[in-house]
Amino acid sequence: MRVVDGVLIQSINDKIRAGALKNRGGQSVNEVIDSGLLREDQKFIYPVRGHIPVMLIDEAIPVQ
Repeated sequence: MRVVDGVLIQSINDKIRAGALKNRGGQSVNEVIDSGLLREDQKFIYPVRGHIPVMLIDEAIPVQ
């Protein structure tokens, strides 16, 4: 995994603010993220909020 921030995180946060983003578990994501941990296959990001990574499978955010 690698830490991502910048443009990709801004894009994800824009979708979160618009209410247009669901996590892997199918739930709407309501809290913006500070950064994320991108999986090696680059299909999902695990959100980081307040310097704490959320490593729950259902909380992963799909990368499109």
